[in-house]
Amino acid sequence: MTICHFPTWTSKNWYFFILDVLLNAFIITPLTITLWVSTWEFIFNLVEVASHEEHVTTGFWIVLACGSSITFLTYLIQHPIRPCISPENASPAFLAIFLRAEMYLVFIARMSVWVSFWYILGDGKLSTGLSLTIGLIGLCCLRSLNCGVSMPMNLQLDCQQKPCNQTTRFMIKPEDNDGTLKQKLLYIGDALVTALVIEYLIICLWRGAFNIFNFYLLPANPELSAWITVIIGYNMFWILVILQFPASKISKQLSSSSSSSSSSSSKWKQILWEQAFWLYAFIMMVCLWRGVWNVITVYSGLKTVREPYNFVLSLVMHIVTMLITLGLNVFINARIPSYMAADGTIPDGRGVLVKNYLKNVSNMMAAYVSDDEGERTTLLNGKKAEESKEVKKIPDNLDTATTTPENTQDSKVTEVAEKKESSE
Repeated sequence: MTICHFPTWTSKNWYFFILDVLLNAFIITPLTITLWVSTWEFIFNLVEVASHEEHVTTGFWIVLACGSSITFLTYLIQHPIRPCISPENASPAFLAIFLRAEMYLVFIARMSVWVSFWYILGDGKLSTGLSLTIGLIGLCCLRSLNCGVSMPMNLQLDCQQKPCNQTTRFMIKPEDNDGTLKQKLLYIGDALVTALVIEYLIICLWRGAFNIFNFYLLPANPELSAWITVIIGYNMFWILVILQFPASKISKQLSSSSSSSSSSSSKWKQILWEQAFWLYAFIMMVCLWRGVWNVITVYSGLKTVREPYNFVLSLVMHIVTMLITLGLNVFINARIPSYMAADGTIPDGRGVLVKNYLKNVSNMMAAYVSDDEGERTTLLNGKKAEESKEVKKIPDNLDTATTTPENTQDSKVTEVAEKKESSE
């Protein structure tokens, strides 16, 4: 059941909730950021090594073109491939391996786009302001601000994903409407908007916010600046963890009022409300990611180790964090965006809820929320009610003529009459 109010939990449920949030904030989120740092440095060093000093920018343009092309092609080929890798045609082991390989390919392609496009835009203050403004306005207009979020807000599990099932912004499917040419062209346009427009807008937004902190928050002392943003990010996260429940309740009320009335004002109020929530969450994530990112960079030695040791160090860190996240079943969270959903479209106020780890993977989470316990009780009572109905139906299936007292007395009179006739 969805939480759309501040839940009345027992102490046991609070322990689970606190443990879940701590696991999300202090283990899975730093692991995801470490995977990003190591992959970023690996791709950056690889391009610098493969290109001459005077052709580094050209090398990043080539990487950008390759990464964007692969990302776009994964959208195009997933629908023809999907019938071949259905559970009816492939074993579970093959599907699991194929899914992880697909996730890794998409992750590397998107990371290549991020690294190259970030480098091409440069680090000037004017380009930083423009990219922040364009990214924020563009994503708000496309109602895709929530697509730019990542850990610790939007935690997903690898096992919850399906192979070749990437969603696009407008959720167009080429097989709808009997798979006409027009429908396929609409899907290609949707894939282009998702892979190129929205992806680049997200990069612009993150780059602008990152560089603003780099320019104005103790630029002469990057280590202290990193720790300050870590503290700010985690404090904002704790506030968000508490605010998610009333925010979800308000979102649900706005959604129900918009569905009950023909006016679109309530719907736009819900969209603006969720976008304000996601904007706060985005600022929190930028602080947290920038702080943890710079702390890892400073203390791991990625920036101080000389070549080629920094290349080897980034590769080792990439392999280790990749294996750990795959083992924890959370590698999908390294993808930004990890999913596509328009702002204000997720029902029941679930669009502003923090998604945690244990709630998804543990069967004990039936006692995680009181609503879940109520659902289990309702199902159990329903099962008991069905059983009682079956018990009541048992007499109806029998021959009632042999069980009523009146019929029993009539049968005895009939037997006496038959005896008299036989004696005569």
